[in-house]
Amino acid sequence: MSDAGRDPDLRRLGTKGMNRSTVTNTPRQDLLPLEDGQGLPLRGYLDLIWGRKLLIVAVTALSIAATALWTFRQQRVYSASAALLIDPQMPQVLARVTEVVDISPNAYRDVDDYMHTQETVACSSQVAERAARLLNLHQVAAFWGPRATLPVAARTPALAARLVAGSVRCAVRRGASILDVVAEHTDPTMAAQIANAMAQAFMDHNLEYKSASTSGAIAWLAKQLDQLKHQVNASESELYDFRKANDLISMTLHDRQSLTSEQLATLTAQWNKVRGERMALAAEVAQLRAISTSDPLSAPELPAFRSEAIDALKLQALRERALATDLRARYLAQHPKVVAQEARVAQAVADLRRQLDAVVAGTVRRLGAVEATEGALQRAIGQTKTSAYEVNKREIAYRRLEREATSAQNAYTMLMTRMTESELAGRLRSNNVRMLEPAEASGIPVRPRARANLMIGLLLGLLLSLGLVFLLEALDNSVLAQADVEAEGVVFLGGLPVVSGVSAQARGAGVHEAELRELMAAHHPRSPSAEECRAIRTNLLFASPDKPLKRLLITSPSPSEGKTMTATNLAITVAQQGRRVLLVDVDLRRPMLHKVFGVSLQDGLTSALTSGRDPLSFAKATGVPHLSVLTAGPLPPNPAELCHSDRLRAVLDQLAEHFDLVILDSPPVLVVTDAVVLGSLCDGTVLVARSGRTTKQALRQTVRRLADLGVVLFGCVVNGIDVGGYRYKYRYKLGRGGAYAYGHSGSGEGDGPARG
Repeated sequence: MSDAGRDPDLRRLGTKGMNRSTVTNTPRQDLLPLEDGQGLPLRGYLDLIWGRKLLIVAVTALSIAATALWTFRQQRVYSASAALLIDPQMPQVLARVTEVVDISPNAYRDVDDYMHTQETVACSSQVAERAARLLNLHQVAAFWGPRATLPVAARTPALAARLVAGSVRCAVRRGASILDVVAEHTDPTMAAQIANAMAQAFMDHNLEYKSASTSGAIAWLAKQLDQLKHQVNASESELYDFRKANDLISMTLHDRQSLTSEQLATLTAQWNKVRGERMALAAEVAQLRAISTSDPLSAPELPAFRSEAIDALKLQALRERALATDLRARYLAQHPKVVAQEARVAQAVADLRRQLDAVVAGTVRRLGAVEATEGALQRAIGQTKTSAYEVNKREIAYRRLEREATSAQNAYTMLMTRMTESELAGRLRSNNVRMLEPAEASGIPVRPRARANLMIGLLLGLLLSLGLVFLLEALDNSVLAQADVEAEGVVFLGGLPVVSGVSAQARGAGVHEAELRELMAAHHPRSPSAEECRAIRTNLLFASPDKPLKRLLITSPSPSEGKTMTATNLAITVAQQGRRVLLVDVDLRRPMLHKVFGVSLQDGLTSALTSGRDPLSFAKATGVPHLSVLTAGPLPPNPAELCHSDRLRAVLDQLAEHFDLVILDSPPVLVVTDAVVLGSLCDGTVLVARSGRTTKQALRQTVRRLADLGVVLFGCVVNGIDVGGYRYKYRYKLGRGGAYAYGHSGSGEGDGPARG
């Protein structure tokens, strides 16, 4: 029964549209990549690390050994610490006297800033230089320690100060106003002396800074007092001259300003009164003029027009007008009596108007007199204002001179007081820093720290070894399984797992380990290797759907990559279908098939090529039903010429007529040219790559060489896949999200490498 008839998956796939460029794997349940996300990525890393454990142990041990050697060769260094108490407040001997320089925390935003500043000052180069002078270190031989070989002339105070500064560190205790001065030296006694000297030098520096600042302030104050004294004398003289020039001896500017203000107020009151009269008269004149120009008899009664003469004239005019009205009622308008009466009326009205005009003229004269008075008062007010402005101007100048004199006097008094306080503060040598705990020599070294250094060496060794492991893995360019093959554009036909060890059943039957590997499909037909061989067989059936596959070449890029084992097991699986299979060893340099099947190397392929006899007579039985083998025969001196001969093509044609499938086990492609020549004589070629050994570059070069000569390449079989190996787990379980999971085989295989 064919594979298509036995495998339901093959019936579903069919052969429609299949060709050599579209060969794919037949899905199997016992050899499938896990889905993404299955398995822990951490497990992949752990597998990789465990696989390289010897490298990790070696690098780590080397790091620890180097660290230990370096540590124990270091010179012993001792430490001594002196504690200084820094009081937040200065001693208040003179309660009301302010210090020139505030060396307490009051001058800082907070105590932490102050303490950190003191920490920096305590370890400064100036303090270190003072400490070196206190101990006269440039002449102390014990101080120079490992530098004792330094010439005496080179042991300068400046160099000693630099060495002290480099060997001392200062630190503020957390939550306390205590400063620790720590000195390190190869001599414990010298370390204590340096720490105490640094502490004393810091206290002296603190006090000297205060004293120097106070002395400088006193000198500056004295200079300023001398200048202010001349300024006070000059300002007082200028003020006296101003008073004398402006006659301010008998009357002050304030009195003059008060008198001028009173005069201005009086004149202003008078001017306002006259201005009111002028405005009333002007209004009256305007009203009188309006009445005088109108009908005097119909004008309203006004106080100015109330007089006996005006009343008499108005009464006379009214009487004459009444008579004229009566005559016009009895006579015509041209009657002499009417005309004469109208003349008398006009005369009476004219007399009345003349009297009214005389009243208006008198009022106008009064208005002129009031206006003259108003103008005189306004001029007097202007003159008074000018005088007031002049007084104000003099007052401004006077006050400026007075302020300058007062300011100079106040400044002189203030500086005099401050100078007195500074002199008192300078005489008071108070310090807010005092020794709390002097340093004492200790016999316990602080460096080197053997335990800490060894731990660091261990950590560095582990980090370095892990980095080296991942670097080696990143630089690995070998083919491991399907993804690497397909990345090179080659069809993946299948993968053969690692086979090692002999099962109990096979061991009881007398099967050797080498025979187990090469004949796995015969001895353990249910093993994973046998199942994968059947999958490869199925894929090859789909590789040539148009015509039966008669001749198949099995080769590899380089030696020892498993092509013989692949060819043998593939031939067994095809023979297990009942098809007649001939396995031909065409590797005329290093033949292997006679060892696999335990037959004689004599009377093989070379015998058939050189003797002219029927090649079928040289075929030997293998013990596997339907499977025969044609060994290489005696090794010729010219293998390449035999592969290029027409006789080889004729022999292969004759063998293909008698057998259903002829499988050729050829030499590697990159070593000799035999495989390329033999590939042109076959229906197709199967390339075998060794997992973890065949490089991607070799695979790429092999495919290119076969393609250049037109050899039909069905695909690639990856041999020796170590599914349980750390590299496979790391790269394909972690890096590509899947790994191959095998079902129960019952064959007792282990995890050793496969052989070619």
